[in-house]
Amino acid sequence: MKKVLLGMSGGVDSTVAAYLLKQQGFRVTGAYMKLWRDTEDCRRDEHDLVRVKHVTDYLNIPLQILDLEQVFFAEIVREFIMQYQAGLTPNPCVICNQKFKFNLMEQASDGDFDYLATGHYARIIKEENSEEYQLWQATNIAKDQSYVLYHLSQDQLSRILFPLGALDKKEVRSIAANIGFATDSLSDSQDICFISRNKSYRDLLTEFNAIGKPGNFVDSQGNILGKHLGIGNYTIGQRKNLGMSFGKKVFVTKIDSSTNQITIGEPQDLMTSDYSVKDVKWNTLVKPELPLEIEVTNRYQAKKAKAIIDQHANQDQNYAEVRCIEPQRAITPGQAAVFYQGERCIGGGIITQ
Repeated sequence: MKKVLLGMSGGVDSTVAAYLLKQQGFRVTGAYMKLWRDTEDCRRDEHDLVRVKHVTDYLNIPLQILDLEQVFFAEIVREFIMQYQAGLTPNPCVICNQKFKFNLMEQASDGDFDYLATGHYARIIKEENSEEYQLWQATNIAKDQSYVLYHLSQDQLSRILFPLGALDKKEVRSIAANIGFATDSLSDSQDICFISRNKSYRDLLTEFNAIGKPGNFVDSQGNILGKHLGIGNYTIGQRKNLGMSFGKKVFVTKIDSSTNQITIGEPQDLMTSDYSVKDVKWNTLVKPELPLEIEVTNRYQAKKAKAIIDQHANQDQNYAEVRCIEPQRAITPGQAAVFYQGERCIGGGIITQ
């Protein structure tokens, strides 16, 4: 019997994933990662653990509790704060999946496992007579999470199971109800797990004195228009809560941490045709030859857009250039740009300044 280490949160997705894997004949071990959370949310671990233990007891599977709190703060939370201080808009879920769910979780666990599994909505497909493992979007595109999984290597894809990849949310909740779990007691995951549901990322930045000092709003010519409240309060494309009125509808078009200036512009100033990505990772068996026509998603659950990806001018393999067939709105440094061919995800990288 093959052994699987399954990341469990106490939510409906990992609960149903555990049930399905056991039904498929795997010997499942649950892994609950104790991660850093903001200080006013200290009871959430206790609450989540009660739910996870209820599930594992019901399914009669062992549970390992992995204390990764300190390393999570150092690798994810601190980096999240530093990126906002640098004028970027990070997606911590991408880094968490890369460093924790498909790396440190197994390293910190006891025992040897044939597979890793999570409740992500994505699919791994291996065609007959092929050595390549392909990462595909979930059958239910509306719930697809391949965007945060683009970095997985062939070795990782060969050992990962996504039991929910072919299901939609209604089916998952129906399965949970049929096996005796009240679905209203099983929560969905939230965007930033280490921030309380009743707080925002700005509250976290404020707690760590990372909002930044007030500086100048400027137009595209550098003319001073007023004062902003610290660059941590802003992201590319933002229109509301700017801290002052400009007498017309304007948007944040650029954040420059080196000068502590925020550029304000018109809607057309948000449109971009070309941008660079760094830390490029391909999940294919062989790195594609560039230039290559793809579709790119430059923000989680954003629509795909046709583009050409090409070698970066500096010839560094860790960088690439994206040329959009049609200009795209609010390309945001710090977010991931993820590359697709149809429903198949082939790689991605982080948008740079």
